[in-house]
Amino acid sequence: MYIQLLIIYNAVKKVNTNYTHSLCIAVHTHTSLNNSHYNLRPAQQRSK
Repeated sequence: MYIQLLIIYNAVKKVNTNYTHSLCIAVHTHTSLNNSHYNLRPAQQRSK
């Protein structure tokens, strides 16, 4: 019984780590996209 709980706990911990990692990547990508978007804006305004 205890061994089973330990295995489940480790599996959940592993899944949580992967989830957090992919979340960090998503946030980082989103931030990078926003930054490049803002960097493009002033250039467009200057050309007008």
